[in-house]
Amino acid sequence: MKGQRIPVLGAGMSGRAVATLLERRGLEPQLFDERAPEASRTFSPKRGECPFCVISPGFAQNHPWRAVAAQAGIPLLGELELGASAWEGSLLCVTGTNGKTTLTSLLEQALNAAGETAAVCGNIGKPLSALAAEESTVEWAVCEMSSFQLFDWADPVAEAAIWTNFDEDHLDWHPSLEDYFRAKWKLVESGMPVYAGPDVEIAARSFGLSIPGNLFSVAEVAADRPASGIFSRAPFSRLYDLAHAWWIASGRDSRSLREVALKFKGLPHRLEPIGQHEGRSFFNDSKATNFHAALAACDSIETPICWIGGGAPKGGDLGAFAAEIAKKIDSADLFGRTGPELAVFLEKTGIPVRVHSCLEEAASSAFSHSSSTANLLFSPGFASFDQFSGYSERGEAFRKWVLGLLNRVESI
Repeated sequence: MKGQRIPVLGAGMSGRAVATLLERRGLEPQLFDERAPEASRTFSPKRGECPFCVISPGFAQNHPWRAVAAQAGIPLLGELELGASAWEGSLLCVTGTNGKTTLTSLLEQALNAAGETAAVCGNIGKPLSALAAEESTVEWAVCEMSSFQLFDWADPVAEAAIWTNFDEDHLDWHPSLEDYFRAKWKLVESGMPVYAGPDVEIAARSFGLSIPGNLFSVAEVAADRPASGIFSRAPFSRLYDLAHAWWIASGRDSRSLREVALKFKGLPHRLEPIGQHEGRSFFNDSKATNFHAALAACDSIETPICWIGGGAPKGGDLGAFAAEIAKKIDSADLFGRTGPELAVFLEKTGIPVRVHSCLEEAASSAFSHSSSTANLLFSPGFASFDQFSGYSERGEAFRKWVLGLLNRVESI
């Protein structure tokens, strides 16, 4: 296959990593992307022209290029599948609706602290293909995997997987909740050990699936949790339970994991305390891009809660979400594309609701209407792409607003 031309669909970070890996294997990648200027915009291969095609994560299931490849008899390989086939070290998969990045970071730090070399990759850091292309001496790739990435990995192969939790998400991409679940369920079907939150087994049974012996539902291990730090409290404590289950099952000493967890600094935009003023506390949870994450954030913060939420829709039952979150908050200041529709549902619950054109207006309103003991929780519950380039930019906008408020108060 030396010199064989291999189409690569998508010229983003994953596509470029795939191209580098293919080149180092003596193959000739050709990038296709409908927007990137350096890539071809027309994908029309002939039958038998190439042995396979690599597709970047996130291409819609009904994207016409998928059908073009199928008509030409060309198999589609996901970026993860190519990267895993070239990776020579050990691979630990981390997936779930929420908590993936924090858990991935904890495990990478713990493995390194225990004397094993490890690197994060996938949705955090660089793509697995990029790590494989480096031909490094790293022993463990701790790979955060989304349902988009897993959708195009036909037969996952790894040492183990950790599946944090399961709830409604990405229904703007997956045609159904079951389709979203089955993209991740491939890890279980592969036969590798999978350590999962209890809701994964519950969801599997609801979809009529039998529970194989390689799926381990992880109960709480409160006796061995760190006594302080972010993993001593929900929702992060559940992530520690999962890490602990795999750590012990793989023959490692729990003390090294616990020591790292005690010192672990929370990641930005994940229930991040920003500051306090006149008894009010401000929390930046911009990473909460789905219902499950926003509800979990409310459960971990003391009342009264002035909730700031809204953004771009991702599918799901908006009415059910409104009914559930109304039980946990004292008021809601909404913004973004979902703000007006969500307000209609929340108003039916009787809590005070205000709709705004932007995040800064929503935050200012929440502050001006809050009591002196309130927690102002920015945990949007929706995607950010209606007004921001991503959750990080959105979180930084909230941080900037809070710090600006605190600086104005100090200067008075």
